[in-house]
Amino acid sequence: MSGIEALVLLLMTPLVPLGLALAPPRWRRDGRWQTTAALAALPALVTSALMPAGIAATLPWLLEGSEFGLDVPGRLFLFFSSAIWLAAGLHARTFVPDPERSRFFVFFLFVMSGNLGLIVARDILAFYLFFVLMSFGAYGLIVHGKGRESRRAGRIYMSLVVAGDMLLFAALVLSALEAGGSLLFEAVRESVIDSPWRDTIFALVVLGFGVKLGLIGLHVTLPLIYRAAPIPAAAVLAGAVLSAGLLAWLRFLPFGTPLPGLGALLIPAGIAAAFYGAVVGVLQREARAVLGYSSVSQMGVMTAGVGAAAAAGLHADKIIAAVVLYAMHHAFAKSALFLGLDWASDRPRSRWRRAALGAGLLLPAVALTGAPFTSGMLAKEFLKESLAEAELPAVAVLATLLPWTALATTLIVARFLWLAWPRGCRSPQQRALTAPTRRRAAMLAAPWAALWLLTASAVWLLPIEDPPNLLAAGVLWETFWPLAFGVALAIAAAHLVASRRVPPPPEVPPGDVVVIAERGAQALRRLWIGFAQRALPAARDTVQGAARVARDSSLWPSFTIRVENLLGQWSVSLALFIALAVLLAAAAMWL
Repeated sequence: MSGIEALVLLLMTPLVPLGLALAPPRWRRDGRWQTTAALAALPALVTSALMPAGIAATLPWLLEGSEFGLDVPGRLFLFFSSAIWLAAGLHARTFVPDPERSRFFVFFLFVMSGNLGLIVARDILAFYLFFVLMSFGAYGLIVHGKGRESRRAGRIYMSLVVAGDMLLFAALVLSALEAGGSLLFEAVRESVIDSPWRDTIFALVVLGFGVKLGLIGLHVTLPLIYRAAPIPAAAVLAGAVLSAGLLAWLRFLPFGTPLPGLGALLIPAGIAAAFYGAVVGVLQREARAVLGYSSVSQMGVMTAGVGAAAAAGLHADKIIAAVVLYAMHHAFAKSALFLGLDWASDRPRSRWRRAALGAGLLLPAVALTGAPFTSGMLAKEFLKESLAEAELPAVAVLATLLPWTALATTLIVARFLWLAWPRGCRSPQQRALTAPTRRRAAMLAAPWAALWLLTASAVWLLPIEDPPNLLAAGVLWETFWPLAFGVALAIAAAHLVASRRVPPPPEVPPGDVVVIAERGAQALRRLWIGFAQRALPAARDTVQGAARVARDSSLWPSFTIRVENLLGQWSVSLALFIALAVLLAAAAMWL
């Protein structure tokens, strides 16, 4: 492939959706524009299929000299992200009502452009700009429903996004200064390793991108935005957009050199998120919120994997390959669950159709647990074997806990299936309301079926170097017992609660930590209002009385005239100006 061909394909990846989003308003009302918008991810999918890894194209006149290209992780990220965008776009073409469809697709295309653009960007400035476009554009998808919960989710999301982007901009500036002005990822990673600001840059990168991938403590947006966004938007937010934060870590952090401090931070944080997300997810009452906490748990496993790669040094490459494979498996499975959730919510009349829909939900759900002969089995076993080669105590702990994270995932998946399992309509009126036409049903089924097939087959088709032996008895048992034990626990818990032998578990509101913060802020607001209503009027009257006494005194006019005469002298004004300039210069030098 020539350089010109590679450049055209790479630029078409983000520019096609961006150009469609900037189309004139009168075009957006046309059904042909909406169909084209739904297919806007096709150039990216073609690029991931045709362009070999390792090709890059430089544009020295763009920004500070931008470079676009694909390495092996980038090619995989581009493949599964563009496939999810394409499936979600085709689903949205039918799912979103016509009066709102053009507005939805504008934000959909902006987020798509940012998401696909950051994957092909090879310099930190272009990556950051595409990342910001994706982050801010997602707000329009979250608040598309215009309800109170949508506005609340959008408000919380934007608060964290703005804070995260400020941290990322600081990391970008420090990294560029340490690299001598070069903005290419390779130069930045090499210069950061020996930089005195290394730990600061790592902290800014981890926290800034942690907002996007649901790092523990910053995870509160995931269950909120999954509940608020329309289903096709939630599918891309849970699959392609969530994975962008993981790719950002792989781009910015310098792997290959042992970084035990970074590993000591990310491995415990990831393990905590894996179990915390499962526990809180089981206590949810809505299927979308359960999927949000499932993403917190699954991203926790990947976070711990990134920490293990940072600590492993020379063994990092294989661990990163396993984490990328895990991200691909999770993205396809979670997006398929969201699109299947739309079908299940229609409450079909036919018992056979309900059984087929239930089976369709079952495969990606069970794949998340790592059950035998699913994509999750390959992803988790490949990750475990990659961790074993590092031979580090902290990494060995993560490898030991992986089956237990599968048990936690089984419990949260059981909760999701209990809430989302298709049930029949209770009345003829409901049947008439929910029954889709054949054409609409086919247009909704096709993208879901495509994601279902990709969930079942995509990771098995990848050429993996030294793949795990999945047919070994020990491996089969290791992947079977968490599923069997988790199913038994779920059935026993459901039976005890249904028979009222134990009280039902407490409900944790979606967002957990942010709900506590909101209640605390409301309590402080009530305290302040009470204080202002009781104490401030008396204090105001006291201050006003003192001001009136001072103004009526004969000393006040003489004092003000003396100060005015003093300031009118050039020597005094010049001295004050010089003192102020010295203070400003000292502050600038100190900062």
